[in-house]
Amino acid sequence: MWLFITSILSAHTLSQNKWNHNISLGYQYRTLVPEESFLSSHCSVLQYSGVFTLSGTGGVHAFVEPSMGIVGLNQSILQPSVSMILGFQLGNSFTIGSGPTVSTRDDQENTFFPQILIEGSLLLHVDGSTIPIKFGYVPMSYGLTQYQLTIGYTWN
Repeated sequence: MWLFITSILSAHTLSQNKWNHNISLGYQYRTLVPEESFLSSHCSVLQYSGVFTLSGTGGVHAFVEPSMGIVGLNQSILQPSVSMILGFQLGNSFTIGSGPTVSTRDDQENTFFPQILIEGSLLLHVDGSTIPIKFGYVPMSYGLTQYQLTIGYTWN
């Protein structure tokens, strides 16, 4: 019996989890809606996220990326948002994922505004550092669509 259990345990390598931090700065284009006080569709984005990567098979790894950000600093507006991306890392240079995002508004009826975020990243490895270039898309919900492009820095 012990021989059988030992052979099963040695046949599979144990997963190695990895936690990284990421700070990003970028641009967001959004449609204007009356519930928000943006003057222009062109907004700045400041975002912090933690990326928890799980070991997978071959070149595919699963990851979870909780993040929080602020949109609209270039217009003197602070619109905070949080998101939780679940996805896959393909090799060492590309990620794709999706998940919920919730932002706040000055709207009395709907202070919290939930949406779905689809995100893809190109991971550039330079001198032992990782520089993610992320493209995010939020499909139309109540007249609001968002496109986002950020560049960041990742550390352990």
